[in-house]
Amino acid sequence: MALLARRLSLAAMIVCVSATAFGADQPIPRSHQYPNGTTVHFTSWSLFLVCDPAWLRSEGKPELLALYKAYLNLVTTANESDAPLWAFSSATPWRADQIDPLQTKPYCDSLGLAPHQGSFVVITVHPPDTIGPSDAKVLLGFGGQRATDIARSLMALADQAADQGLPEARAGSREWWRAWERVSVWSRRRLPGTTMIVQPKSAGKP
Repeated sequence: MALLARRLSLAAMIVCVSATAFGADQPIPRSHQYPNGTTVHFTSWSLFLVCDPAWLRSEGKPELLALYKAYLNLVTTANESDAPLWAFSSATPWRADQIDPLQTKPYCDSLGLAPHQGSFVVITVHPPDTIGPSDAKVLLGFGGQRATDIARSLMALADQAADQGLPEARAGSREWWRAWERVSVWSRRRLPGTTMIVQPKSAGKP
């Protein structure tokens, strides 16, 4: 199932401590120019997906903010030119603790994700204007874990990503995918309840 991705917003890390955001109705960005004139051309894109709206009901503001920061930490550690996408609510723009699951539902559907297996993090080297089960990606599923536990796992994964050399590898390169595979092997031993699939190439492609 193809999907036109226009509803998720970008939350790009600046100096690793703060974030900026793009309008929710804009297309998936390919680059971003910062106020100092520096332009970043993105080489990977990541999405945090909430496929079960009921999951949000038990989560408080501090927990979701910590989750947001941990998510940014992982994806920008793995690739400093990543474009992190977050489902900010249009009612409270750019508040990371206000997630709109309706914005992520099309992604959950197009990827065939079971709500009870989430929340999810998806990382891809192609702008996710369309994305499906056969597309190259890293897929993390957290099996209904609470935000605090997911944040803890994301921080541990960021440390492991750094240890495995992801920051030094070119996004999408063989070395980059192999590093993710090593992180996946580590996660199976160390992060019970978390699933990680590394799919370097689209199904059916050489």
